[in-house]
Amino acid sequence: MPLNHKFSLVLDGSGEFFYCCGYNDTGQLGIGTRSSKMEFTRVNLPGKFSSISAGWEGFCVAVAEDGSLWSWGSNSDGQLGINKDPLAMPYVLSPVQIQTAEKFTQASAGWQFALALDTFGNVWSFGDNYKGQLGLGHTRSQYIPVIIPRLSNITQISTGCQFAIVLDSCGNLWSFGANDFGELGLGSTEAERDPRLVSVDARFVQISSGWNHNLVLDTFGRVWSFGRNCLGQLGLGSNSHQTSPKQIQSLENVSKVICGGNSSYVIDIYQRVFVFGGNEFDQFDLQDDESRWDPIEKESWHGHSIIPAGFHTLVVDQEGHLSVFGFIFGGCQGKQDVEVEQRTQVRLQMKRARP
Repeated sequence: MPLNHKFSLVLDGSGEFFYCCGYNDTGQLGIGTRSSKMEFTRVNLPGKFSSISAGWEGFCVAVAEDGSLWSWGSNSDGQLGINKDPLAMPYVLSPVQIQTAEKFTQASAGWQFALALDTFGNVWSFGDNYKGQLGLGHTRSQYIPVIIPRLSNITQISTGCQFAIVLDSCGNLWSFGANDFGELGLGSTEAERDPRLVSVDARFVQISSGWNHNLVLDTFGRVWSFGRNCLGQLGLGSNSHQTSPKQIQSLENVSKVICGGNSSYVIDIYQRVFVFGGNEFDQFDLQDDESRWDPIEKESWHGHSIIPAGFHTLVVDQEGHLSVFGFIFGGCQGKQDVEVEQRTQVRLQMKRARP
């Protein structure tokens, strides 16, 4: 998940371990201590994991291959979902299983809250709920996962800072939580405590959220964007916020959309990569710090895997070489041999812009 800007996690292709670096003040690196790491460090997992999502202000949620749900790091608002009062357990230093009877397929971490999708298409939420981002019709925080009653047949979930969007099996888009910049796509800036259907003449197949903006991909390979646009992260040629989904006319035949904090990345069916939005720390590796209001083709990243974050981008090339562009608070620079992407030996190449 692209929200975090202070640390990075990269899950190995085997699912048995991950590499991490950056700040670790609340145990978000999962290494069993609160010591920060200036280089990528291997962390063995208690089983095989299928995905990890890093949330804002130092916590992570993860899904194991057996469907179990895990978390670690800060528990300031109950976002670990382990039914522990934050005053009694403010953080957890290593991955711990969230005790639920359900099996899960996805998890997404936002700003001190998280969503999880079970095998029956139900969405569960936990953590901070100040803006109604748990979708439960109220603003009380939750220390354990609670099912969102108004959602069913959901296929994808995505969290922003204090909001979330979800996609159902019919291609409909739903949203709830904070809405200061129109990030809910409802044509207004009013927060919503319950899930609301986004009215748009399209059916969607993939969704992605940044801090306060979204990219959504429809069945025809077209990209729509909405929410905050201060740095051009909507790709619409301006910096005006957008309260309803609007199609990016210059993009077509798209296969994947990915949001960073204030940055956006699009991959088409030919494996071409396009970038736009915030580039204040040269996270696009363009040799400058100028943001881009329109999509531009990033030719050197064609065919690569893109993993964006707050102010940096992780790129894994076809040979398994991992490069990091931009800035990670707390360090993580230099070179180191690590193993990611199907256990392929790779070399970490860190390009760090000014803080």
